Amino acid sequence: MDDTRARSDEDSSQNISSLQEMLKVQGPHFMAILEHMSDGLSVLDREWRYLYVNRRIEEMTGKQRNELLGKNHWEMYPEAVDTIFDHKLHQSMEQQISLVFEALYPHNNRWYLTRVSPAPGGLVISYQETTAQKQIEKELLFQAQITSSMSDALIVTDMHYIIRGWNPAAERLYGWKADEVIGKSALEILTGSFQTSSRETFLHEMTTRDHWEGEVLQQHRDGSQRLILASVSTVKDHNGVVLGLVAANRDITDLRRIDLENLRLLEEIQLEWAHLRAVLDQMPSGVIIAEAPTGQLLMGNKQMEQLLRHPFLASASIKDYEKYQGFHTDGRPYQAEEWPMARSLRTGEVVSAEEIVYQRGDGTRGLIQVSSAPVRDEQGEIVSAVVIFADITEQKAVEQRKDEFIGMASHELRTPLTSLKAQAQLLRRTARKKNLPEVQDPLAKIEGQINRLERLITELLDVAKIQTGHLDAHNELLAIDPFVYEVAENFQEITPTHRILVSGSTNRQIMGDRQRLEQVLVNLLSNAVKYSPQADRVEIQLSTEEANALIEIRNHGDGISHEHVRRIFERFYRVTTTQNNSISGLGIGLYIVDNIVRQHGGTIRVASISKEGSTFTISLPSVTPPPAI
Repeated sequence: MDDTRARSDEDSSQNISSLQEMLKVQGPHFMAILEHMSDGLSVLDREWRYLYVNRRIEEMTGKQRNELLGKNHWEMYPEAVDTIFDHKLHQSMEQQISLVFEALYPHNNRWYLTRVSPAPGGLVISYQETTAQKQIEKELLFQAQITSSMSDALIVTDMHYIIRGWNPAAERLYGWKADEVIGKSALEILTGSFQTSSRETFLHEMTTRDHWEGEVLQQHRDGSQRLILASVSTVKDHNGVVLGLVAANRDITDLRRIDLENLRLLEEIQLEWAHLRAVLDQMPSGVIIAEAPTGQLLMGNKQMEQLLRHPFLASASIKDYEKYQGFHTDGRPYQAEEWPMARSLRTGEVVSAEEIVYQRGDGTRGLIQVSSAPVRDEQGEIVSAVVIFADITEQKAVEQRKDEFIGMASHELRTPLTSLKAQAQLLRRTARKKNLPEVQDPLAKIEGQINRLERLITELLDVAKIQTGHLDAHNELLAIDPFVYEVAENFQEITPTHRILVSGSTNRQIMGDRQRLEQVLVNLLSNAVKYSPQADRVEIQLSTEEANALIEIRNHGDGISHEHVRRIFERFYRVTTTQNNSISGLGIGLYIVDNIVRQHGGTIRVASISKEGSTFTISLPSVTPPPAI
């Protein structure tokens, strides 16, 4: 074995000497080129021993060449075994093919673009470090995530025009999905021609100014032509080396069809969309962006300052959010961790249309509607969060005036409606006494419509009372089970098409308003019947959940789609489909139901399955403790 190792070492020394002699034959200029290459270069024999390494390899590995020459590559770098470097080098050696691949080297956590080529007696390998470029690509993708809601197509490429980023607007503009173009050449995907410039001008301005703007005619995936206003900028590392390009493209095909003055104004606006800050500054809503996990506020747009009436308040952490003076609608001040931004950063919560009373910079107070969402990286980690808000002070004032009008109008309508109903009932009794059936039936229909109008006016009055916080309630101790059975029995008498089936029990009592809770159940039962015309039953299930009494009302209709479920308890919101479009209503019944239930300290939720039906579950706190086990 010692003889074999000695022969192997002797062969390696001979190979090294032979390679050195061969390189010398190429001349000193060739050696100088190899030594001063920016890429690391090494030559291995078939036994994986180093025959040559240049100076860049020494810098990359931290080893002198005399430490490497003649040594086995895998023994010197055991951490590379069973990695992509191992697989690709063996593949090139065994199949005698050239390979190019980019991978993260696990030992030093750096990226390398590696080129492997077979050579007589071994391999020639060059390593180009691309760590800085990868970092820039990551930062560009992060920016692309933030600007995913932009109307402009945002396209990120490296210096080889390989597409690294492609936002949803780019998908809409060109017809290609992101996963179809990432990694492909932009020269193949974005085919077209310059309109207001030339390729030479583009290259010149990118070289001298690092920026170019102009119009290009590009092709959509379906073959149609689109006139694009493009804004392209270079991205550099800290050393000024160009690593990639960012293009913000906008379809201006339709703009050419309007008058020249509007076109000039629109083009001025388009130029303002070249950079992220300019885009945000043009938004009608206030925008604030913060980084995770610290919560440091990175920026706020101009509209933010206008709405809040004070400059952007820099905050280094979530704790500093106390600088922003917000209040809950009940008057309690917002704690730092309660702000929507803080919740999105900490837990990933998506906050939608939360109303906050805000102390403006000029001392006045206004109502703002705030939405926030986290921004995640490719691994799903929260890297930042974005808050968008709008001032709805005036909108709320208009709504209040509208509610006051509805309440006043409804109240004024009740008196003549009551008189009309009394007259109709009187005429009906007279017709019955005189045995005039041809008059009785129309009068019965008139009275029915009056009752319907009376219920509608009552609901409108309830809505007005809810909005002003004056929905009356007369609470009493109420046993849930007999109350529900009684309401179901009464409703069954006026419902010939469906059986109202009640099962289970709660054995609980609550403090509640009998009339209001009956209004809740009747509304839910009426909806259950109305929206399941093909069924023959509605089921009520009584049960408990900890200290709460549960009332479930289940129908067997077509169900409610997800987008409707989220908004079903909003005021004036109606679920309309082709199946139920003929069903009348104002969309206020469930709004009233939700408010009555919440007024009793309870909750209501809905679960629905398409073609199987919907279940509304009311949870009410009981005053009777559950029985001991």
